[in-house]
Amino acid sequence: MAPMQDVQRIGYTDLIAMPEDGRRYEIHGGELVVVAAPLLRHQIAALEIATILNAYGHRSGGRAVTAPFDIVFDEYDVVQPDVVFFRAERSHLVRLDEVTRAAPDIAVEVLQGFVERGFRSIYLVPPILRGGRRDYAAAQRVIETVKG
Repeated sequence: MAPMQDVQRIGYTDLIAMPEDGRRYEIHGGELVVVAAPLLRHQIAALEIATILNAYGHRSGGRAVTAPFDIVFDEYDVVQPDVVFFRAERSHLVRLDEVTRAAPDIAVEVLQGFVERGFRSIYLVPPILRGGRRDYAAAQRVIETVKG
């Protein structure tokens, strides 16, 4: 039996040192994951949700943010939910020129189907839960028909 090889864990420090290649990455438990570009249906659903949360943020003083936007829970767990929201009393945790290390009050991951990207949500939930998030929503089929 061959000895097991050590698998090198990738951390946020490694991620920011990588050259920009136009891809989106997340880190799940030290494993680097390439996030594929979403389909139009996914983007429309995420935009609808972001629009609702953004309007609420304007009324309440909160802040809605869309991906790509790193949330660094620790060196080995970095995620980019499709839409996040921070309540007014926590909006100071989101700074314009710094990475966010706080769990959002709401994290939305629009699912595109288990085969295409659903695996991402399985990995996304544990870091969000460990990060002390307030709410997590998986939105699927928010918009069933895209009219041209």
